[in-house]
Amino acid sequence: MKLRRINILAVMLVAVSLGAAACNRSTGSSPTAAMKEFNQAMRKKDKEAVKKMLSKASLRVIEVDARLGEETLDDAIQTGLDKAPADLKLPEMRNEKIKGNTATIEVKDEEKRLWFPVAFVKENGQWKIAYDHAMRDPSHQARGRAFVDAMPDK
Repeated sequence: MKLRRINILAVMLVAVSLGAAACNRSTGSSPTAAMKEFNQAMRKKDKEAVKKMLSKASLRVIEVDARLGEETLDDAIQTGLDKAPADLKLPEMRNEKIKGNTATIEVKDEEKRLWFPVAFVKENGQWKIAYDHAMRDPSHQARGRAFVDAMPDK
């Protein structure tokens, strides 16, 4: 069970990272720009940059999940980085929707042929990935489960 939770966390970090590539815009100036910067951090295996692109609540959720697996927050993020493909490519993104300080983007996994939403929250004027929103929203949970269930066991 503990290993399954950590693996799901790693899968979610990798899945989110598949949604973007390098970007020249300022950090988190839009949800799309934040996604691109997050992907760049994942490709560089830059743990600190990844942490900066996640919302405070997301970091707390990841830390709680990590503790259940007897790991630290940094260990859990490193696991996600280790599982990220070296050649992350920019997949198709659509439907960026901003409502006040929250937003979503749909990202397509070409291999699985699934669209999944990635949630964002604006903190201190910067868009950050809101992994915690996906854990609370039933529509995000259903799509996230479909994405995880479609992944081959390794």
